[in-house]
Amino acid sequence: MENVIEHASRVARDNDIKLIKTISLKVGVMSGVSVDALKFAFESHQAAGEMTDANLKIDVIPAEGKCRECGEVFEVTENWPECRACGSMNIAVTGGNGFFLTDIEGE
Repeated sequence: MENVIEHASRVARDNDIKLIKTISLKVGVMSGVSVDALKFAFESHQAAGEMTDANLKIDVIPAEGKCRECGEVFEVTENWPECRACGSMNIAVTGGNGFFLTDIEGE
């Protein structure tokens, strides 16, 4: 979270934003990033006097897979996904594995 706050502060400075109101993130369910840990870290920074007026908005992105056998695209909901169309386990994860700072709102 420290890197997110540093980056948000840098972007705000570069764009003449004096007060950050909202930091928006997209977190994939397969990114390895804990939403609860992000919230806790953000609240810790606020308690320390940083970003005290800011809100944290987190959009959770579901995991998406594509079957390498038949091309079916589907939401991955388990650790060892099986294609719902053909039953193959030859799956490529095509979404839900990223972590992005998407927007900073301020004045």
